[in-house]
Parts: sequence; structure tokens; C-alpha cells
Amino acid sequence: MSEHLKDKENNTVSAKNQVSEKIQILCSYENGYNIAFLGNSITFHEKKEAIGWNKNCGMAASDISKDYVHRVLSALEKKRRDINYCIANLSEWEVDFSNKNVLSLYSKIKNFNADLVVIRLGENVVLNGFSEENFKNSLNNLLNYIKCKGTKVIITGLFWECEPIEKSLKEFSYENGYPFIVLDDLGRHDENKAIGEYNHSGICLHPNDTGMGKIAERILSCIEKENFIYN
Repeated sequence: MSEHLKDKENNTVSAKNQVSEKIQILCSYENGYNIAFLGNSITFHEKKEAIGWNKNCGMAASDISKDYVHRVLSALEKKRRDINYCIANLSEWEVDFSNKNVLSLYSKIKNFNADLVVIRLGENVVLNGFSEENFKNSLNNLLNYIKCKGTKVIITGLFWECEPIEKSLKEFSYENGYPFIVLDDLGRHDENKAIGEYNHSGICLHPNDTGMGKIAERILSCIEKENFIYN
């Protein structure tokens, strides 16, 4: 078995208390194009000095401009200036997705009225007692809660390999006609992770600037292929 198959279980960055404010929204255009990025620490993790993480961005990018979210935004804004964005950490949903009450934490996303939602999560989902049917139903409930009429959806797979969760995300995407982006091949290569860049072993397993750039490239390629924002 590849050592990288254990990256998910070896991640020691807690899914709890990753952020104090779960959702950040920046709107500059009244009738602009609204993009919501829904994820976990790879999408956004606040400073946490106890583990040596001193940035407010996607872990473990060297700077906010280098995480995948802001790379995607930077590229899109060169083609379409009127972009509003929402960045949300859904780690609570990952560890308690079967609890419908957790959806109330994300009412700001619902009110954001996203034109495009990028789902980039799953690494914190617990395998003990995992049910594919329950997970897919819960993901459907989440999207039904936050989507508005005409919302487009992109779903990515995991950065750290985990077959049951990856399979569920992929099948859910295909069953609902959403484009799916594979990422776990990136997590198999240390060149895409922050190995040796931090003292905390869990942070080191997260995508570095190179890994973040590759995640962004795949999301941008999907947006371009589906012609989501250029109409």
C-alpha cells in the first residue's frame, strides 16, 4: 500500500475550530457573478499559533494570493471583472453531515445566491460508520439548502486518497449532472505538499503553492470547458 493512502488518517489538523467566522463574503457588484467556494482547511483556515499556522488562507499556501481560491478568482477576474465571492469552511458539516441542524450554520451562503458553487471538501469525513447513501443524501440536502434557481455546481474529489468518500463524491456528481474534478493524483506526490515547510505534520500534508496552483488550474479548466461564467 502506498504511504500516501494514509495521508487522510495521518492528518493531525483538527476539524474543530478551524475558523471563528465560517463564511467570508465579498460583494462589490450589485448584479455581478457570484461564486461560492465550499471547503475545509484547504479552502480556508484561520491563524492557529498552537500548531504553527500563521496565515488566514487555504492551508498550507505561502500567502493568501497563492491558495487555490484566490488563484481561481485572480484568473477569472481578468476575463470577467464583476465577480463577487463567498469562501466558506464547512468542516462542521464534514464531521456531522447527517445532522440537518448543521445546515443553519450556512444561511449566509444561502442568502449569497450563488451563480456557481465549487464543492471542495471531504477530507474530514469520518470513515467509522460511513454510509455512502447517507453521505450522498446529506450532500444533496446541503446543495438544496444553499442553491438558488440556476445555480451551477462543480464538485472535486479529495486531495488525500480515500476510496469510499471519493466514490461517493464522484457518483453523486454523475447522478446529478455536475462536473467532477479528480485531485487525489496530486496528493500522491510530495512535490504538491508542504513537506518540510512547517513543523506540524498535519500542515505539511496540505497542498503547498505548487499543489494549490494545480488545484486551481483544474477548476479553471472545468469552468472554461463548461462555459459557466462567460455567458
